[in-house]
Amino acid sequence: MITKILKRIIPERYHLYNYVTRRAELFLNGVVSKGPFEGMRYINKAYVGFVCHKVTGTYEKEIQHIIKDELLIKYDAIFDVGSAEGYYAVGMALNSKAKVIVSYEGSEVGRKLQTELATLNQIENKIKIKGYCDEQILKEEMLKYDKILLICDVDGYELALLDNNLNPKLNNTTMVIECHNHCYDKMESDLIKRFCKTHIIESIPVRRTADYEDYPNPNLIYRILPSKYKEFPIRETERADEDTWLYLKPKN
Repeated sequence: MITKILKRIIPERYHLYNYVTRRAELFLNGVVSKGPFEGMRYINKAYVGFVCHKVTGTYEKEIQHIIKDELLIKYDAIFDVGSAEGYYAVGMALNSKAKVIVSYEGSEVGRKLQTELATLNQIENKIKIKGYCDEQILKEEMLKYDKILLICDVDGYELALLDNNLNPKLNNTTMVIECHNHCYDKMESDLIKRFCKTHIIESIPVRRTADYEDYPNPNLIYRILPSKYKEFPIRETERADEDTWLYLKPKN
């Protein structure tokens, strides 16, 4: 009861989750502060997740070492399927050695935000922003390129999308796949079985704690807050614990 009364009395911007998030975002002023896309300018709205995780450089921190390594490789194309507002698509366009970024996002809202993000960073000519992608569309587009990196985040559709019987080119494609195991508990294991003969595979679990040093401008209030508030702006606490990423490198 007291909590509900306080929420009504105190302005929303001072609610603790909003306070720590807004404070970091204002401090960083729309520029990614660290990570593989350090220096990327960011829009003030995210289609998926929260802007704060993007600008603090903590978004999907679990796989940042992989992304940094892949930025150094000269790909003919990088595919981002399920690209939302374009964190990876635009970040890769800015920082990778790839010739082109092929970005698929089914939502019109997401595509509009991605166009805005690409324009803000002046790399719109390097990205092909497309709509919905299924396994046939993916196959046909991949045939246009030789060396490909595929980043996949499709909310449980990954097993159907990455059909190497239909699309054999997947067998020599480097892939970073978010496995939504909370949608299907054998998602990761089935993908591993599918690609174990053609790829070296690494599984990366979701992190369950945050490094408070990632918060860009801690003050006394931040330091004394309970952990759930301190973690919120620097770790995707809404992510399902059972989800994972698979990093697949072709053996040949």
